[in-house]
Amino acid sequence: MANTVTLTFGYKGTDFTRKYKFDDVETGALSSVKDNVFAFNASVTGGASSAGGLDTFFISDDYDAANNVGELASITAAQCETTTVTEIL
Repeated sequence: MANTVTLTFGYKGTDFTRKYKFDDVETGALSSVKDNVFAFNASVTGGASSAGGLDTFFISDDYDAANNVGELASITAAQCETTTVTEIL
């Protein structure tokens, strides 16, 4: 059994998104993904001090600090996928 978590990041002032895929996630960790995404989004949207610099570390390709474009706004989508492989030979 293989577990994968895919997160889509959205950015301020742009429609650019970026997907991050995490393979081989432990089964026990899947149950906390939703709560952790909500907590992460609350931190990032809480302002620069609560974001801990993540909003300017994860930036879009069209990042423009002068115009406040491309800073991380939130995780806009999260997907957990579990795949079962049955070997027949």
